[in-house]
Amino acid sequence: REHIRPYLGRLLKDDLRRQDYGQTLYIIDRLSIDGLAGGVLPFSRGEALRLRGQNDDLNRALEAYQTALNSPDAPPEAWRQMGDVYRHLDRPDQAREAYTAYLIAAPDAKDAWMVTNYLRTLPYVDMDRVGVWGLSYGGFFTLIAVTDQPKLFRAAVDVAGVADYAMYYA
Repeated sequence: REHIRPYLGRLLKDDLRRQDYGQTLYIIDRLSIDGLAGGVLPFSRGEALRLRGQNDDLNRALEAYQTALNSPDAPPEAWRQMGDVYRHLDRPDQAREAYTAYLIAAPDAKDAWMVTNYLRTLPYVDMDRVGVWGLSYGGFFTLIAVTDQPKLFRAAVDVAGVADYAMYYA
Protein backbone atom coordinates (compact mmCIF):
# COMPACT_ATOMS: atom_id res chain seq x y z
CA ARG A 1 0.00 0.00 0.00
CA GLU A 2 2.92 2.30 0.52
CA HIS A 3 3.44 2.18 -3.25
CA ILE A 4 0.08 3.83 -3.92
CA ARG A 5 0.56 6.55 -1.29
CA PRO A 6 1.93 9.17 -3.76
CA TYR A 7 -1.13 8.62 -5.97
CA LEU A 8 -3.73 8.24 -3.24
CA GLY A 9 -5.12 11.78 -3.39
CA ARG A 10 -5.70 11.60 -7.14
CA LEU A 11 -7.15 8.09 -6.95
CA LEU A 12 -9.64 9.07 -4.26
CA LYS A 13 -10.54 12.29 -6.08
CA ASP A 14 -11.33 10.21 -9.18
CA ASP A 15 -13.34 7.77 -7.06
CA LEU A 16 -15.38 10.66 -5.62
CA ARG A 17 -16.32 11.69 -9.17
CA ARG A 18 -18.20 8.40 -9.47
CA GLN A 19 -20.60 9.77 -6.81
CA ASP A 20 -20.80 6.42 -5.02
CA TYR A 21 -19.85 7.94 -1.68
CA GLY A 22 -20.56 4.79 0.31
CA GLN A 23 -18.03 2.93 -1.82
CA THR A 24 -15.46 5.71 -1.41
CA LEU A 25 -15.95 5.67 2.37
CA TYR A 26 -15.49 1.88 2.34
CA ILE A 27 -12.21 2.23 0.42
CA ILE A 28 -11.00 4.90 2.85
CA ASP A 29 -11.87 2.67 5.82
CA ARG A 30 -9.95 -0.24 4.29
CA LEU A 31 -6.91 1.93 3.61
CA SER A 32 -7.05 3.37 7.12
CA ILE A 33 -6.63 -0.07 8.70
CA ASP A 34 -2.90 -0.05 7.93
CA GLY A 35 -2.38 3.40 9.43
CA LEU A 36 -1.90 4.84 5.94
CA ALA A 37 -3.84 7.89 7.01
CA GLY A 38 -1.80 11.04 6.86
CA GLY A 39 -3.93 13.97 5.78
CA VAL A 40 -5.15 12.57 2.48
CA LEU A 41 -7.51 9.89 3.80
CA PRO A 42 -9.32 12.08 6.35
CA PHE A 43 -9.58 14.87 3.77
CA SER A 44 -11.12 12.44 1.27
CA ARG A 45 -13.46 11.16 3.98
CA GLY A 46 -14.56 14.75 4.58
CA GLU A 47 -15.14 15.21 0.87
CA ALA A 48 -17.26 12.06 0.61
CA LEU A 49 -19.35 13.07 3.61
CA ARG A 50 -19.74 16.67 2.45
CA LEU A 51 -20.80 15.62 -1.04
CA ARG A 52 -23.19 12.94 0.22
CA GLY A 53 -24.79 15.41 2.65
CA GLN A 54 -27.08 13.02 4.53
CA ASN A 55 -28.19 13.40 8.16
CA ASP A 56 -25.12 14.47 10.19
CA ASP A 57 -22.65 14.17 7.29
CA LEU A 58 -21.65 17.85 7.32
CA ASN A 59 -20.65 17.76 10.99
CA ARG A 60 -18.79 14.51 10.40
CA ALA A 61 -17.09 16.12 7.39
CA LEU A 62 -15.88 18.95 9.65
CA GLU A 63 -14.36 16.38 12.01
CA ALA A 64 -12.64 14.64 9.10
CA TYR A 65 -11.21 17.91 7.76
CA GLN A 66 -9.94 18.81 11.24
CA THR A 67 -8.28 15.40 11.52
CA ALA A 68 -6.68 15.94 8.11
CA LEU A 69 -5.37 19.34 9.16
CA ASN A 70 -3.61 17.78 12.12
CA SER A 71 -1.37 15.97 9.64
CA PRO A 72 1.62 17.66 7.99
CA ASP A 73 0.57 16.42 4.53
CA ALA A 74 -2.98 17.77 4.73
CA PRO A 75 -4.15 19.36 1.48
CA PRO A 76 -4.67 23.13 1.93
CA GLU A 77 -8.08 22.63 0.32
CA ALA A 78 -9.23 21.16 3.65
CA TRP A 79 -9.42 24.74 4.95
CA ARG A 80 -11.51 25.86 1.97
CA GLN A 81 -13.88 22.93 2.29
CA MET A 82 -14.26 23.56 6.03
CA GLY A 83 -15.19 27.14 5.15
CA ASP A 84 -17.81 25.90 2.71
CA VAL A 85 -19.31 23.56 5.31
CA TYR A 86 -19.32 26.26 7.99
CA ARG A 87 -20.99 28.64 5.56
CA HIS A 88 -23.61 26.00 4.73
CA LEU A 89 -24.22 25.47 8.46
CA ASP A 90 -24.66 29.26 8.87
CA ARG A 91 -21.53 29.71 10.97
CA PRO A 92 -20.00 32.75 9.22
CA ASP A 93 -17.29 33.52 11.80
CA GLN A 94 -15.86 30.02 11.54
CA ALA A 95 -16.24 30.10 7.75
CA ARG A 96 -14.22 33.32 7.63
CA GLU A 97 -11.49 31.83 9.82
CA ALA A 98 -11.27 28.71 7.65
CA TYR A 99 -11.21 30.71 4.41
CA THR A 100 -8.52 33.01 5.79
CA ALA A 101 -6.43 29.98 6.80
CA TYR A 102 -6.88 28.64 3.26
CA LEU A 103 -5.62 31.88 1.72
CA ILE A 104 -2.59 31.73 4.01
CA ALA A 105 -1.93 28.04 3.27
CA ALA A 106 -2.45 28.39 -0.50
CA PRO A 107 -1.92 32.02 -1.55
CA ASP A 108 -1.29 30.95 -5.14
CA ALA A 109 -4.47 28.87 -5.41
CA LYS A 110 -6.44 29.49 -8.57
CA ASP A 111 -9.60 30.09 -6.57
CA ALA A 112 -8.09 32.50 -4.01
CA TRP A 113 -9.91 35.42 -5.63
CA MET A 114 -13.26 33.65 -5.22
CA VAL A 115 -12.61 33.12 -1.53
CA THR A 116 -11.65 36.77 -1.21
CA ASN A 117 -14.86 37.77 -2.98
CA TYR A 118 -16.83 35.77 -0.41
CA LEU A 119 -14.98 37.45 2.45
CA ARG A 120 -15.97 40.77 0.87
CA THR A 121 -19.66 39.94 1.43
CA LEU A 122 -19.22 39.64 5.20
CA PRO A 123 -20.35 42.76 7.06
CA TYR A 124 -17.30 42.84 9.35
CA VAL A 125 -14.67 42.65 6.58
CA ASP A 126 -13.37 46.05 5.49
CA MET A 127 -12.38 45.55 1.86
CA ASP A 128 -10.55 48.88 1.96
CA ARG A 129 -8.04 47.12 4.20
CA VAL A 130 -7.59 43.80 2.38
CA GLY A 131 -4.18 43.27 0.84
CA VAL A 132 -2.06 40.48 -0.55
CA TRP A 133 1.64 39.81 -0.24
CA GLY A 134 4.08 37.07 -1.09
CA LEU A 135 7.74 36.18 -0.84
CA SER A 136 9.70 34.75 -3.77
CA TYR A 137 7.29 32.54 -5.75
CA GLY A 138 4.48 33.92 -3.58
CA GLY A 139 5.58 37.38 -4.70
CA PHE A 140 5.28 36.24 -8.29
CA PHE A 141 1.71 35.09 -7.56
CA THR A 142 1.00 38.36 -5.78
CA LEU A 143 1.72 40.11 -9.07
CA ILE A 144 -0.54 37.66 -10.89
CA ALA A 145 -3.32 38.22 -8.32
CA VAL A 146 -3.31 42.00 -8.69
CA THR A 147 -3.01 41.76 -12.46
CA ASP A 148 -5.87 39.27 -12.70
CA GLN A 149 -8.09 41.01 -10.11
CA PRO A 150 -6.89 44.65 -9.98
CA LYS A 151 -9.86 45.98 -7.98
CA LEU A 152 -9.90 43.20 -5.40
CA PHE A 153 -6.93 44.17 -3.22
CA ARG A 154 -6.22 47.57 -1.69
CA ALA A 155 -2.49 46.87 -1.39
CA ALA A 156 -0.01 44.35 -2.75
CA VAL A 157 3.58 43.65 -1.73
CA ASP A 158 5.89 41.54 -3.87
CA VAL A 159 8.89 40.56 -1.76
CA ALA A 160 11.65 39.26 -4.04
CA GLY A 161 9.23 37.84 -6.57
CA VAL A 162 10.32 37.49 -10.17
CA ALA A 163 8.45 39.96 -12.36
CA ASP A 164 10.20 39.18 -15.65
CA TYR A 165 11.40 35.63 -16.24
CA ALA A 166 13.15 36.63 -19.47
CA MET A 167 15.42 38.92 -17.47
CA TYR A 168 15.70 36.37 -14.65
CA TYR A 169 17.14 33.68 -16.92
CA ALA A 170 19.29 36.13 -18.95
